[in-house]
Amino acid sequence: TGQSIASQATHRDIPAPPPIRNQSNTNRSQPLQGEFKNDSDARDDE
Repeated sequence: TGQSIASQATHRDIPAPPPIRNQSNTNRSQPLQGEFKNDSDARDDE
């Protein structure tokens, strides 16, 4: 049973990393979008 639990824990850990990476990408995309919006506003001012 101990091994089974360990295997399950490993399986749970494997799917966890991918979502974390996705979150990082989303966080990076948000700032980028904000910069793009700022650029558009600056152009409008010009």
